[in-house]
Amino acid sequence: MAKRALRAHQREAVDAVLRALELPRGSGVPSGGLRAQVVMATGSGKTLVAVRSAEELRAGRVLVLVPSLDLLAQTEAAWREGGRTGPVIGVSSLRGEEVSFPNTTEVGELVEWVRPLDHVTVLATYASLGLGTLERAHKAGLPGWDLIVVDEAHRTSGRIGKPWAVVHDNSRIPSLRRLYMTATPRLWQLDEEPEQGAPGELVASMEDDPNGPFGARCYTLTLSEAIDRAICAPYQVVCVDITDTQLQAARLLGAEGRSDQVRGARLAALQTALVKASAEENFRRTLVFHHVVKEA
Repeated sequence: MAKRALRAHQREAVDAVLRALELPRGSGVPSGGLRAQVVMATGSGKTLVAVRSAEELRAGRVLVLVPSLDLLAQTEAAWREGGRTGPVIGVSSLRGEEVSFPNTTEVGELVEWVRPLDHVTVLATYASLGLGTLERAHKAGLPGWDLIVVDEAHRTSGRIGKPWAVVHDNSRIPSLRRLYMTATPRLWQLDEEPEQGAPGELVASMEDDPNGPFGARCYTLTLSEAIDRAICAPYQVVCVDITDTQLQAARLLGAEGRSDQVRGARLAALQTALVKASAEENFRRTLVFHHVVKEA
């Protein structure tokens, strides 16, 4: 398979990663390993940047962390398409036809599979961090990594990242380098899970700090810049103003807002507003997200 060519902004990002994560000449590696973060707009090719960075850093043992099982197989395909060769092993519950590469959740089996290999890509979900699978594997003899790539890395920060914060600890998950990648370095609470924080609260933030857990930000491509450079499609935001007194913020965001009656009234108001905005703004296609299937 021919290697995918890098676009100009992707080449910029890879070069920035190389400058940040090249082993320093004449000096030792910090005890916490080398760290850098890349912030790139969704759709601008973060995965390809990660693959090519691993190749040009000559990283033999690579650990790639993703948030969910759904992304595990997708990530393997994307890394293969990006040019990554060699064995791939998954740390997950996927089996058989669900996935095209071997997976395990057994610590001994993971160590046995990985330890003989100098060139290997291990894909794991954040759950393997929360369950302690990777940490126990390292205690059992799993070698350290040349590079850890953390996808959607903002999820390992702040309030929402506590279950997976072990990824930052080089004494527990050892690696020469860490590359944290995200499109959203800050995340505010918007859903209805009170244990994660109140609506509007900043629950995740990747600080740009050379001495912090994520390291310094070596490359940033904002969505507005990506649109200006014709990397991502332009779009417009239409703000809907609902003035119905039955739908005040205090009611929508409080406990009453979770009742079927208030949710139904809110949904009806939004549907009406969308129909009106579609006519006034001449929408051709609309993509709508909902919390639950019955509302969709």
